[in-house]
Amino acid sequence: CFCVGAEALPEGHTCQESLWQSVDSNPVSITEDGYYYLDWMDSKASSIRVADGVNAYVCLNGAKIYAQQTVQLGIKSSLTICDCSLGGKGTITISAAAKGAPVFLNGQKTITLMSGIISGTISNATFPAVTISSSHSNFYMYGGEISGNTATRVEYLKAGATTTSSAGGYAGGVAVYGVLNIYGGKISN
Repeated sequence: CFCVGAEALPEGHTCQESLWQSVDSNPVSITEDGYYYLDWMDSKASSIRVADGVNAYVCLNGAKIYAQQTVQLGIKSSLTICDCSLGGKGTITISAAAKGAPVFLNGQKTITLMSGIISGTISNATFPAVTISSSHSNFYMYGGEISGNTATRVEYLKAGATTTSSAGGYAGGVAVYGVLNIYGGKISN
């Protein structure tokens, strides 16, 4: 796996080849600092769980991974996500019936998106695809994309009738109550 977007990395960061370890567990459970890549190339119901205090780098390797809450970080942990596949279509999403967020940050947690896609939050979801819910949470975006997310809001009128609007709602792309730093990449519907 190669480091993608090295020209956009913060000062002092060096991109060097590292020992990347294959992971095929379900869920992907990371308990030690290191560099990991998903060892499958198709869709899989799973999640990425990073233990407390661990700093992990995960390459999606072209895979699509989905669950109720796909990325779960422990306290004071960090996760850097990249996709080093030729097509660059590795995706983090949620399962069809899920109402959670693929990426939900609360507390002292950090995610960095270098490449890959965070997508698929649908109108019945409770949270946007990337939800940064704490002032102690950080999301850095150097590349990749947050796309293919929709939101629908149902408004209740006094007469008891309802109307639906595609503007607003609780789902969609990104909700920020913490820190969002964008240096590259794309956010779209």
